[in-house]
Amino acid sequence: MNSVAQQQPSPVHVGKDGWLFLTAGNNNVLDLYRENSSFTDKLARQWVELLNSRDEKLKAMDVRYVHLPAPEKLTVLHKFFDGEIENIQGSPIIQLSSKYRAEIPAFINPVNYLSRQIDKSPIYWKTDTHWSCWGCFAAYQLLCSQLQVECNRELLHYPYDEGQVMFDLGGKLSPPEKETGRFYKLAKNAQRIFANGMVQFKEQENQLNEIHLHVGSHVVYRNDSPDAVKQRVVLFGDSFSEYRPHLLTGMLAETFQEVHFIWNSNIDYDYVERVKADIVITELAERFMTTVPTDKLDIESFSEKTLEAFLEKHKKSFTAEFETRFDKPCEKLSKKADIKPRLRDVDGGVKKVELSEDVSQLAANQPSNTKFPIKPTTSRAIFPEETYHCAAPQMVQSVPADAVYDKTLDVRAIRITEVYNAKVFLTGMKSLVIAPDGKLHSRYRVTDEEVKELPWNSYKPLAGTSVLFAVSAGAHCYYHWMVDILPKIGVLEKAGFKLDDIDHLLMREADRAPFQQSTLKHFGFDNDRIVETKDNNRLLCEKVIIVDIHNGINMKMNRFLPAWLKHSFPPPPVDAIDERIKLYVSRPKGVRRGVANEDELLPILERYGYTVTAMEGMSVAEQSALMAKVDVLVSPHGGALTNMVFCKPGIDVIELYGRHVYPFYNGLAQLCGHNYHAILENMDDYNRLVSHDEAQEFGTEDQKKTRALSFDVDPELFEAALKKVG
Repeated sequence: MNSVAQQQPSPVHVGKDGWLFLTAGNNNVLDLYRENSSFTDKLARQWVELLNSRDEKLKAMDVRYVHLPAPEKLTVLHKFFDGEIENIQGSPIIQLSSKYRAEIPAFINPVNYLSRQIDKSPIYWKTDTHWSCWGCFAAYQLLCSQLQVECNRELLHYPYDEGQVMFDLGGKLSPPEKETGRFYKLAKNAQRIFANGMVQFKEQENQLNEIHLHVGSHVVYRNDSPDAVKQRVVLFGDSFSEYRPHLLTGMLAETFQEVHFIWNSNIDYDYVERVKADIVITELAERFMTTVPTDKLDIESFSEKTLEAFLEKHKKSFTAEFETRFDKPCEKLSKKADIKPRLRDVDGGVKKVELSEDVSQLAANQPSNTKFPIKPTTSRAIFPEETYHCAAPQMVQSVPADAVYDKTLDVRAIRITEVYNAKVFLTGMKSLVIAPDGKLHSRYRVTDEEVKELPWNSYKPLAGTSVLFAVSAGAHCYYHWMVDILPKIGVLEKAGFKLDDIDHLLMREADRAPFQQSTLKHFGFDNDRIVETKDNNRLLCEKVIIVDIHNGINMKMNRFLPAWLKHSFPPPPVDAIDERIKLYVSRPKGVRRGVANEDELLPILERYGYTVTAMEGMSVAEQSALMAKVDVLVSPHGGALTNMVFCKPGIDVIELYGRHVYPFYNGLAQLCGHNYHAILENMDDYNRLVSHDEAQEFGTEDQKKTRALSFDVDPELFEAALKKVG
């Protein structure tokens, strides 16, 4: 077959809408997509054998293994190719997935998920061969799903650098072509604690992009954040991962406690054993898959020899003599004792730790600090206890005969407590406020033993009026931020406080998510009024205000909170909206608790006239404006359902569940006046959907097994629910 592609003489193909593709070069990329693909079935079988061999060897070492191929740009974006591609199915990833997927459980196919993002974000750079930060994040989500760990969904809310960049393919054009590139500053919690001689040389001699000194780069990142997954990861990858923390390596380093990156397609098993890895990930660009790795690698020796050969060849290029240093990872990297199983907060179900008399007495006996005036502690209820009617969810499934639902929402009082000359301990995972008389306030996840061990004399003075604002690990979660934390501002206003008189908001960090900063600025709180306690978690506050909101799992929420959110971020008036829509919020497989068979649901949604979108990347104002148009809201269980507060009252809300069942949005829908429907993967979980106590009981060990799992939605039940709401 004579195709336009075959007639293209340049290794760079200029496609539609300015998309550039690598089509030739050392790897003869376009040959992958011939009728007789260069990735033969023999190569495919060799890869199957390699992946299974790796999996078996690493399992014997008690190490989890995953292989993530980075798709070639043409595999995902071939619709922008200006000409004919003979055989897109020649893609190595597609071949392995279609023919051998059942035989290679460690293999991840990111093609389908990346392809669905094409019209949502630039998942590859137009003028480069590599995925963008958005494409990398999509692959990272799939990787976390495979490993059954919670991904850090705030990564694309981190600070970033953006500007005109000369990428690889653009530089090959005449004249060269630049594009706007974005690089996130992912090394926030993670710190680089090791770099081998090759990396040190590149940084010292400004050789960061020297292509002959990429393979063999070796770095280690350490993340001591309490949110970090307590596991050690060794990543063997390439330029789609990078030794610098702006792509996959950086995303993993912000997720796990320790990440070792080695730029190589082969595995060094001795190194994996030496550092006692918990997880090994191999990442490899698809165009390199025509060469099957041998896994005969000694990374230290390989890096030394590669750098020595480079220096010998180019020694006259450097005016200053560089003494080669081949540092080795420090001894602590081989100690596994400091990597402990991760402990997670139960989703809204953490029970309050009761104060013991012994600890009260202990606190009272601590040396007092009278730097600030001591005034009596005051406490008052801003909203009293209330009881609201609660309707049972509407179901298209048969409800268990013995099911008993909560017929009322018993709302706790919302109180404000003002403590003067207060000692405040706040890590973002734990908090404690102690008055000068030794009485403990707002105690959150601090045990008696920890109270005894706190160094009471090492508190940093903080003058003025402070608010104990974000005290839980959920502060960077959109749902918890919007309904548990941000409404404290509304309660303060209701109590008569002027926001201009608040000097400080206390929280662990304030810049991990754009919705945090944007919503705080909306109320006039800029960075100068935010006190981050990540590095200074013990404060002596002249005055601290505690806003005590106990939403439980939304079966204890006061009606004021969603009403205040809608008032604070008002959607357009109903009569100003020119269209009404039925909305499905996409949460596909690969995202935590995604719908594994979402592709089966899309034709049904199209048939019933639904708009399908994802909420990631939208501002609160944009989400509010979108929700104002919605008559029916359908979504898997997740933070996007928080936005039902911006909908007109009385819409239909359909929530899709796997085995991770909590009544967060059942309760919220009741307060918003919406008609709530649910589809459960397993009706054995129904009681948790309708009973606060049942859900609270589930929030112990069991929820950890379900919190990250994707799930299937029965298409017949799904269509029945859509038909029911019209």
